[in-house]
Amino acid sequence: MVYKNIQALRAFAAFAVLAHHLIFLVTEYIGIGRAPIPFVSFESGVDIFFVVSGFVMAASARQQSPGAFATARIARIVPLYWLATFTAAFALLLGFRIFNLNGFDPEDFAQSLFFLPIFDPAGYAINPIVYVGWSLNYEMLFYALFTVSLFFPDGWARENCVFTLIIALIAAGALTQNSFLRYWGNPVILEFAAGMLIWRLTQRAVLSKTLAVLAITAGVSALIAAGLWPEWRLATMRVVFYGLPAVLIVLGFVSLERNGITLGSGFLQRQGNASYALYLTHIFTLQAVGKTSILLGLNQSAAGIVLSVAIAGALALFVGTLTHKHVEKPLTAAARRVLTPAQTRAG
Repeated sequence: MVYKNIQALRAFAAFAVLAHHLIFLVTEYIGIGRAPIPFVSFESGVDIFFVVSGFVMAASARQQSPGAFATARIARIVPLYWLATFTAAFALLLGFRIFNLNGFDPEDFAQSLFFLPIFDPAGYAINPIVYVGWSLNYEMLFYALFTVSLFFPDGWARENCVFTLIIALIAAGALTQNSFLRYWGNPVILEFAAGMLIWRLTQRAVLSKTLAVLAITAGVSALIAAGLWPEWRLATMRVVFYGLPAVLIVLGFVSLERNGITLGSGFLQRQGNASYALYLTHIFTLQAVGKTSILLGLNQSAAGIVLSVAIAGALALFVGTLTHKHVEKPLTAAARRVLTPAQTRAG
């Protein structure tokens, strides 16, 4: 079943992340000290992505074998991310300073490619070369856990398997000083489990239209409150201040669709399809526009900053859509042909 509201949520989540980085572009790059915008909650688009991912995997992968599921996820996620990582690495090798990186590091490059966390000398996690890839590290972890669950019969056994593995990881992260276990045991991974739980529970019952709207309203209001008082959002409490509202929003959107209310706009559906491409490419677009704004002196006036932000946002959507159509889709299809045995495709 195709959930149109889930596709719309993917679009909204991608727009939120874009908005978050547009704010960052102004406050930390082209308009430093000139345009403070103390609002951070647009970054919760990632948390909505995590909950949606858990929901979609539970809804769509029930009949797949572990191998087929893992292959499909690799073909879907890896090619475009690797292309983005190679592009960033090549720019660094050419001497460009992007994403606040001063140069190319082979070890960081390798770890970025294989979704492994990178740590500074003090043991704190730092972002991969394509910095939004931090979320893909957790996405791939979830796919690995979900692959294990597919060895169990369809039903609560699978959800229980994932829940157990996640709780074990969180416990290990809390009880050890090992950097890798602390990284993988981030409570944010509970958001994937919550998405699975939403799918399982909504097979039996959903919220009424009124309750669904109230759930969405409560979730959005909580995110706004967290954004207005950013000191609330401690690193270990992200799952509370962003995750729980994301759960309410996803539950509300799913319930609305099951009650016959869908966000079937062609634009939103297309942007939902292109959300992964937008997520990976928008940071390149914003870097290019930001550097151009500084080079041309547009960032010296409020009007120039507004113009730069408008151009960056519109161009990011355009580049993301083009990348989805002409790069992501062909790359994904090619990866599936390579990774899937011919007899499986024929069958």
